[in-house]
Amino acid sequence: MKVGLTALLTCVLLVAAVPAAQAVPVLDAADAAELAAVLADAGEAQGVCYGWSVLVNDQGGGGSGQDLGSNRGVGEIVDLACPRQVTLSGTVEYTCGSCEAEDSASISVDANFEGAPTVADLEALGFSADDLLADDNDIALINMVGALPLITASNGAAPPVSGPMAAEADKPAPGDGPTGTPSTPDWLRDSWLGLVFFGMLFGGGVIWLVRLRRAEASNQRTGFSPSTPPDP
Repeated sequence: MKVGLTALLTCVLLVAAVPAAQAVPVLDAADAAELAAVLADAGEAQGVCYGWSVLVNDQGGGGSGQDLGSNRGVGEIVDLACPRQVTLSGTVEYTCGSCEAEDSASISVDANFEGAPTVADLEALGFSADDLLADDNDIALINMVGALPLITASNGAAPPVSGPMAAEADKPAPGDGPTGTPSTPDWLRDSWLGLVFFGMLFGGGVIWLVRLRRAEASNQRTGFSPSTPPDP
């Protein structure tokens, strides 16, 4: 009888120690509200309804639920009557600690007009479903959803966004002044996302070249000879 009572008390204590599941598994309330406000500004400027929906299933018992929002607000889906809609949807599966299967995630972009963002567009900018499994998955979700209006504009399907999303981009550099002509050509303004991406690749190549030069200089100081002869 004592053994049974002890086991029962142990089970009760273990259940009490398990944290309660969170209603919003990815974004906290403040971040979700700010993201919804950004989408509202973009939607008003472009005439497009934007939203996100991420389902999280944590078999370990913590954080299952749905992260949902749109330009209408947190917890609100995109207006189904909106003629132009874009929603980033995702699923995240966290397996239990004793399970053989690994954690997994997937994303999709649901839209109903030509030139709307696609998963391929997000991947071209370096985003992937695996970002939702990282420790900073909240930042990843904000960045992916926030990129949707910018991609729409870059694809020529809507005018460039205005308001908070474009405030930093429109801010003139120190010393700049009006010249009577647009400071940024249309083709550059509409393609800046791709240029930023290729700029990141170029920057990575520069870093690699600098490290290579340092390695060669270090080899020369230590008397190490590379396997290939030096250029004449």
